[in-house]
Amino acid sequence: MLPRSMLNGIYLFQNRKAIRVARFIDHLLGFLPIKHNFEFPKPKRILISNCAHMGDVILSTSVIKTLRDALPDCEIGIVVGSWSKPVIDKHPDIKSIHIVDHWKANRGSYTFLEKLKIYWTSRKRAMREIKKQKYDVVIDLCFYYPNLIPLWFQAGIPVRIGYSSGGFGPLLTHSHQFVDKMQSVMEYYNALLLPFARGRDLKPQLPPLVNPENTLKKHGLDSGQYTVIHMGSGDPTREWPLENWIEVGNELNKLGRKLVFTGYGQRENSAIEKVLESIEGINLCNLLSFDEFRVVIALSNEFLGVNTGSAHIAATYQIPSYVIFHGIDRKEHWSAYSPKTTFFTKSVKCSPCFQKNGCVSMDCIKKISPRDVINCILR
Repeated sequence: MLPRSMLNGIYLFQNRKAIRVARFIDHLLGFLPIKHNFEFPKPKRILISNCAHMGDVILSTSVIKTLRDALPDCEIGIVVGSWSKPVIDKHPDIKSIHIVDHWKANRGSYTFLEKLKIYWTSRKRAMREIKKQKYDVVIDLCFYYPNLIPLWFQAGIPVRIGYSSGGFGPLLTHSHQFVDKMQSVMEYYNALLLPFARGRDLKPQLPPLVNPENTLKKHGLDSGQYTVIHMGSGDPTREWPLENWIEVGNELNKLGRKLVFTGYGQRENSAIEKVLESIEGINLCNLLSFDEFRVVIALSNEFLGVNTGSAHIAATYQIPSYVIFHGIDRKEHWSAYSPKTTFFTKSVKCSPCFQKNGCVSMDCIKKISPRDVINCILR
């Protein structure tokens, strides 16, 4: 049995006001004359959408190979936020990339009004591009809000597939009800492919590594001779205390590990510099392009970090990984796709809470013992 349900009715909203608003909007949309669950021929052009963060988009690449195998002559496009574009740039199976920066998913240091402006500007541009491409089918992978279902309706894409749990379900022609299960999020993505095929090999598929030898040489690294530590996350509430990283780093230094710290932004760089006052390591924060970032992780000996896009990259390349995981979400959703990934969690009564911002104490992550992590690495 599940310890706590993610769902409130059919929705994945936790805020009661948001649930009432979503229910009211969906009730009104239900009066639109939209045909549902009809049979349709194999598409010539198909669009995949995931406007969430980089880690989610990395996982969503798992559906691309399945679609390519099932529809070898089909053109595949994808819609992502600008922050996730590097994930699918140069992907061999993607014909077109469209950018929509949804205000809800935008973690940039903008005001709310600025985020709205960026959203509407990117939305209009994507609308023009998508109408021009004349896609036959769109698969919106987001089962949480935000999704882009209203955009697909306005763009006139005839077959619209997705989950109703993030709202706007009546605008879908083929709506799926979210069922709370102890499974990888890629299984939820996979379920939307049933009209075409159902993938068995649920693995993210990233573009080939670019000039790996040059990248390692540039930063003074040797393949398989260093440990990557990624302490930061787009959400600071999901991070481990710095003193814990120092304790683990000290033990790894004693074992002769060469530590390479990665990250992005001024806040993460400052945190790394504080840690490096107490231990030995190399700071590559803000010094790597996304392609170089992938190389550094893919050719490392092991990875240690919080649950973010970097952890998904390590799992994609089957790097032994030790991931500090908060208790906001189910670890089963994020831990099932790599046998070489070990997740560390702290069992507390309120976990998983499914609250976006967690709580004040965040005992579910802050009380994870550094000694437990060290002992696991030693084993």
